[in-house]
Amino acid sequence: MAGHKLEAAIKEFGVDCDGKIALDSGLSTGGFTDCLLQHGASHVYGVDVGYGQVAEKIRVHEHVSVIERTNLRHLTKLPQLVDLVTLDLSFISILVVMPAVVKVMKTDSTLITLIKPQFEARRSQVGKGGIIRDPLVHKEVLDRI
Repeated sequence: MAGHKLEAAIKEFGVDCDGKIALDSGLSTGGFTDCLLQHGASHVYGVDVGYGQVAEKIRVHEHVSVIERTNLRHLTKLPQLVDLVTLDLSFISILVVMPAVVKVMKTDSTLITLIKPQFEARRSQVGKGGIIRDPLVHKEVLDRI
């Protein structure tokens, strides 16, 4: 399912993945990683704070390096700088992880991120069940990101 979200972004924004070194953070089962590989990425570093969720076909893929039990904000380096970064994060703000992400990106890298308002807004702005219905809060979050 997650791969479909990335697929839509790649098509909508004309992102070229061919031959790119990528970082997929929020790896989970590997949907974004699978999508990146299908679009020609030469290697994907998949980072996730969790453990044991990655689909076997992704875990054993020769062009994938799985880095589990790693909070992205504590990532200090990768074996090489990346051309493309995808972020599908939960329970942490994009702004909190960006200092670490920038350290592993080339200067002309592309960043594709899902913005989840419930993890970017102030607590007082988040409704019951983590749902934010106020379009002004959505706009504030987008402006801040």
